[in-house]
Amino acid sequence: MGDAQEPLRVLLVDDEQGVADALANFLQTGGYEVHAVCSPIQALTLADHLKPHALVADVVMSEMHGVELADEFANRFPGCNVVLMSSAASGPLVEEARRRKYIRAFFHKGRELQQQLLDSLDAMKRAA
Repeated sequence: MGDAQEPLRVLLVDDEQGVADALANFLQTGGYEVHAVCSPIQALTLADHLKPHALVADVVMSEMHGVELADEFANRFPGCNVVLMSSAASGPLVEEARRRKYIRAFFHKGRELQQQLLDSLDAMKRAA
């Protein structure tokens, strides 16, 4: 991560603006530098300049699903931690996401999501 004082840069991608904004606000209050976008294509463009430490993305999105986005991040930014989330508890995309070894965590969008994300990012920060 570089400088010990440098905040963890998180790129958050969810095609639901309200979800993206709420999660970004929550994580920012936890001390993270969060950049929220609603498009996987925007995320890839921004990531080239941002060089995020972590990607937090929804699995089900219209332009590109989260597993495809995670695959792209794994290739382009091998040191980036990937966390996926979904409101679906199961299904082909969810199962595909769970099989990817480089995906650090997978969370169900529910009551505990904010705390789970915060705990996961805290663990990444400690490990850096």
